[in-house]
Amino acid sequence: MAGIGIKLNRIYSKNTIATNLMGFGYSTVITIAPMFLVIAAVIIMQILLGFSSIGYAQRELYSCTVLYIFVFALLTASPFNAVLSKYMSDVIYEEKYENILPCYYVGLLLNTLLSAALGIPFCIHEYVVGKVDIFFVFLGYCGYMALMFVFYSMLYLSICKVYKKISALGYRVCNVDVTLIAQKPKISPYTDIMRKNISNALEIDIDSVNIKGTTEEHLGFTGKEEGISCHAVCLLCK
Repeated sequence: MAGIGIKLNRIYSKNTIATNLMGFGYSTVITIAPMFLVIAAVIIMQILLGFSSIGYAQRELYSCTVLYIFVFALLTASPFNAVLSKYMSDVIYEEKYENILPCYYVGLLLNTLLSAALGIPFCIHEYVVGKVDIFFVFLGYCGYMALMFVFYSMLYLSICKVYKKISALGYRVCNVDVTLIAQKPKISPYTDIMRKNISNALEIDIDSVNIKGTTEEHLGFTGKEEGISCHAVCLLCK
């Protein structure tokens, strides 16, 4: 998203009707193009497979399989992406580039083992209880694992691409605004030390770091004191 923001800032900085229209078109394509590509791919698959000539039960089986492949691939990839992407960001910040690939491979191995272990019981259930053809079950399992690889790898490629683009263009962090959402504890006693640590890590002045706390008035998991969430926005400048 940082790379997209830089591109849009370049376009809108000219402040003309043509560039505003270009920026609107660019942001629209970036936002909805992937969705349309997926829809088009599914439609093409249905045409090539003769989707309209098969029975209702088989069509529903295909649709549900595609849906659950996406859902479970995303669910199994997300925990590893959340943890290991943070580690890789730290590795890049510390310029320990030799640790990027080992981090990727370890995460990929763990993700593969978890995804495989979770997918096999479902496949067995579909074959034994659902009486689904074994070849269809196998293809669905392969699609699920392949999509998990895609979701996992996309994040790492995105991190490396954005970091390279930002560094090549000479950008740096100028300002950070952080909002912590928690019912308890109160954030104010800790804001000064957090601002100091963040400013040291980003190598910016402490006055350029703003941290504030809020609550969700006992709503959601933060309101029930089951966890804490955080929103952070940074300004890049040359």
